[in-house]
Amino acid sequence: MSDLTRDFFERFVAERREESTMLDFKGNIDLATRDAKTDIARDIVALANSAGGEIIAGVKEEKGVAVDVCPFTIPDDNADAFTLCIENIMRDRIEPRLSGVRIDTVPAENDFYVRIAVARSFAGPHAVRHGARFEFLRRANRQNVPMDYAGVRAAFLAQPSLLDRIRIFHTDRVNAVRANEVEIPLVEVPTAVGHLIPYDFLEPVEVLSLEPRSVHLPRSSAFSDRPTIDGRIAIEPGTYMSSSPRASYVKVYRTGVVEAVDADFVKPHYEQPTVWNTAVLNMCSSLFENGEHLLGDSVRRPVAAIITFGGMKGTCFSVKDPHLYRHLPECNVDTFTLAAPEVVGELDREALSEILEGQFRSADGLD
Repeated sequence: MSDLTRDFFERFVAERREESTMLDFKGNIDLATRDAKTDIARDIVALANSAGGEIIAGVKEEKGVAVDVCPFTIPDDNADAFTLCIENIMRDRIEPRLSGVRIDTVPAENDFYVRIAVARSFAGPHAVRHGARFEFLRRANRQNVPMDYAGVRAAFLAQPSLLDRIRIFHTDRVNAVRANEVEIPLVEVPTAVGHLIPYDFLEPVEVLSLEPRSVHLPRSSAFSDRPTIDGRIAIEPGTYMSSSPRASYVKVYRTGVVEAVDADFVKPHYEQPTVWNTAVLNMCSSLFENGEHLLGDSVRRPVAAIITFGGMKGTCFSVKDPHLYRHLPECNVDTFTLAAPEVVGELDREALSEILEGQFRSADGLD
């Protein structure tokens, strides 16, 4: 069941939103013919091969500007069958397999609105299959445009190794948080960004169905959650350092990736120094508790756990020796970014904690 309402679609008209590389308006989606099915596959592929984005059906546009809402009829008023048809089109007509697509149908009296949210793909470039022929497309301005031979070749040659793709994904998200280009606005305070990334996140065996309250914040029961383009997010207001509005959050992608962002881990200057390894292990807890909660014993392994701390310059840290129960001398940070040890392999929460604690002790001459 979608959390979207009619207001979501009407807002595009009220704000006179314009189509872009990430936004495509359609009066309706007709899946009755072969050509119509190919057209929707082309729209999805073009977004996935670019920066991702949304297809908004039930909104009329003129010269790329939303001018009116126009909910449309779905055959037999069967939204589930309509959604399944689009999923089958993606399975049968798009190669390689594409994940990170969410389809929302919203009733409007006897008609429907539809949103198709497409995440940027790290497994591309993708193509629409026409028999033995493959068509590669991307988004440019407000249109789908073919990728020429040189563009397709460059896209394939640019594909990094799996571990490099994992690092690219993490770095892209760190940069998005730093630029405040994420779902939850954060003020410019030291912020930790962590990811638990299954090795099969590019082509997951299972795409998660994330229901309300399925994502949670391990250290708080007072949170709200809502769907995003590519998953679901749980939100908690910040508490430390100032009363400025901001939030920490945990986001789970339908591909199984867990993202934790914490703007509350640095203590105010008048309290004791922030404990570095405690901050890291708290992030690990947020990541693994959601992974285990959503996937149970089927948490996909191996996984990568990557955590980066940004905005750190001028903060004060200490490291707690877990065996001697004491803090090492304080350390003033003179760099903007700090990275926790990158850990990959067949991991669970306890194994990761042992690895990281060993890294801390070794780094400070305790071993």
